Amino acid sequence: MGESRLGLDVGGDCDEFSAGPDKVMEKGYCFVAVDLSYPSCRVGVHDLPLPIFQRRGMMTDVSASVWKSFVVGHLNQNAVRDLETLDADSRKIVDFEIRMAQFLCLPAILVDLPDTGTRLLSALLDARLGISKPRHFHHHRCPCVWASVNLGSGDAWDRWNDFRAAFPVTKMLGVVLELPADGSMPCPRVCERWLAEPLKCVVVHAESFALTGSLSEAQEKFVKCVFVAGCQAMVRGSGASNEHLKRISAKLLDLYDRRLEDSDFLEVAGKDFVDSLQTPLQPLADNLEAQTYATFEEDPCKYVKYEEAVHDAIVDRRNAGQEPPFVLMVVGAGRGPLVDSAMRASDKSGIPLRLFAVEKNPNAVNVLLRRTETEEKWKNVTVVACDMREWENPQKADILVSELLGSFGDNELSPECLDGAQRFLKQDGVCIPQSYTSYVAPMQSYKLYAEAKEYEGPDGKMLSKIHVVYMKMKRILSDPKPLFSFSHPNWDLTSNDRFERVSFVAQDRAVLHGFAGYFDTVLYKDVVLSIHPQTHSDALISWFSVFIPCSFVGVGRCGVFLLQEPVELQPGDEITFCIWRKSCDVKVWYEYQLTAPKVLPVQNEGGTEAPIFK
Repeated sequence: MGESRLGLDVGGDCDEFSAGPDKVMEKGYCFVAVDLSYPSCRVGVHDLPLPIFQRRGMMTDVSASVWKSFVVGHLNQNAVRDLETLDADSRKIVDFEIRMAQFLCLPAILVDLPDTGTRLLSALLDARLGISKPRHFHHHRCPCVWASVNLGSGDAWDRWNDFRAAFPVTKMLGVVLELPADGSMPCPRVCERWLAEPLKCVVVHAESFALTGSLSEAQEKFVKCVFVAGCQAMVRGSGASNEHLKRISAKLLDLYDRRLEDSDFLEVAGKDFVDSLQTPLQPLADNLEAQTYATFEEDPCKYVKYEEAVHDAIVDRRNAGQEPPFVLMVVGAGRGPLVDSAMRASDKSGIPLRLFAVEKNPNAVNVLLRRTETEEKWKNVTVVACDMREWENPQKADILVSELLGSFGDNELSPECLDGAQRFLKQDGVCIPQSYTSYVAPMQSYKLYAEAKEYEGPDGKMLSKIHVVYMKMKRILSDPKPLFSFSHPNWDLTSNDRFERVSFVAQDRAVLHGFAGYFDTVLYKDVVLSIHPQTHSDALISWFSVFIPCSFVGVGRCGVFLLQEPVELQPGDEITFCIWRKSCDVKVWYEYQLTAPKVLPVQNEGGTEAPIFK
């Protein structure tokens, strides 16, 4: 589906679509929703209903590639509603529509969730589409299922939650929200809940524009929010004139183009990484690539803060009566951005520095050496091609600077590295950073959990790993609480192994998919960097948060791996999370466990699924 992110629900009026899909796409639509049968149809000849598009000749006039990429099939609403009454004709109609959608290779089926229950609907969809089966068992392409509910209905989320609970977590399932036609919106807390669901599309009714020619302010804000998260919008206006639809579409396309106008720097910079699971870096075990260094170096916040920290540290040392030049060692120098920050701090304060750049990556070392040859300010920088933990240097440093922090604080082994490097720090020397703390909060995110499960394969390993991700489609269920703290220098060489237990209380009905992880760091005194949601540093883009899935994978009969689904929460439920940081000679790892409201087995036990190598 196209980049405009805008669709048109033509319902049973197929004239415009049948006249030529190209004409619809030229108007800015990237998909259309089409009724698969007439609302009043009953079973006819050969026990088959007559689809709308058969009468229009669309089965032959429209190419297979258009059906496959451009059309969403809308199930008969009356038949879906009557399924729970055990109406035989309704079952035949819905069954036929699902099979027709499969035959045409439609990307999705749209179904309006009835008020009367969805048990038989779920069973029929699963029987035909195999939603409960792992995707690698599917031998042919199956349409996704988009379940539609009205956002203005008080029980909308409960109906959706009951429907999706009939299936395991899967990327084949999505939700479509109809915005109230009167322009109203529920309270922000209700809207926030939907952002944790696999939201595919919001439906905008033509009537919403009838009086003012625009969406209400609340609806406009919500639509822009879901656009930022990568969702689509669909115009529904049965009987609306082409001119009216054109105005509505133009307004929505304008909202899409302006979706980031009120966003902060992080949202703009992170738009290409939204809800995309990434494996945390292991800079000790791996040599980073040039593109990775380049991405970090574009951060407009981090290196300014490091410059402030170095400036304040050298000014304090001079004011304490110590004589410059001060020896400053950057350990893990990469391509040199921290050295540049130290140079700016020196220029600003007028205090000379003796600079060392220590780096183990031979490719990055070549860049550093080239800079000493071509850049005047770098001519007095000493480049050391060595692992900081192995370098033997007779000269002691006044200040030790590093950027070895990961999205969970210590997950790139900053404690182990700085403990090894502090042997060449003066007894009264300063480490930058001085300390850092990790945090966790319970979270709901069907989309992220489904992403992890989609790529986990038959062994479930992706659900036993920590992922770095710029989260948008999520709901944080309680304020974050602190976990592990580390301070430097660690002269006593206190063990970096840790254990912590934290508890939270569920405020309302929800689904626990895992935990969000954050960190903050004190670089020097009051100079701080943070990705904690309540104290997030402006324009800081070097670190996204982490997602820790909450699951259990075990071996069943015949060696089949069994996956326990996310945990349903009721208001007042206690959520207790235990986490260990463990280590051996070659690796560090986290083990973690949910102990309330359900007790799950320990995940990543022994670091077998997600080791961090030293």
